[in-house]
Amino acid sequence: MGDVVPGYEASQWYGVGVPKNTPVEIVDELNKEINAGLANPKLRAQLADLVGQRFPARPPISGSSS
Repeated sequence: MGDVVPGYEASQWYGVGVPKNTPVEIVDELNKEINAGLANPKLRAQLADLVGQRFPARPPISGSSS
């Protein structure tokens, strides 16, 4: 987008959600496995081709619930 509108930058964010009251052990295991996948060089290369940079996170990203 910055090529079309100087100074403009677009980004997007992806996350993984779980049901309210999911045990913290499950959340921690999901986080561990997702970040392990994101550390895999082959997957990182595939993601870079698709979406650009990846930023692993640790739970909770958001404490809100609907």
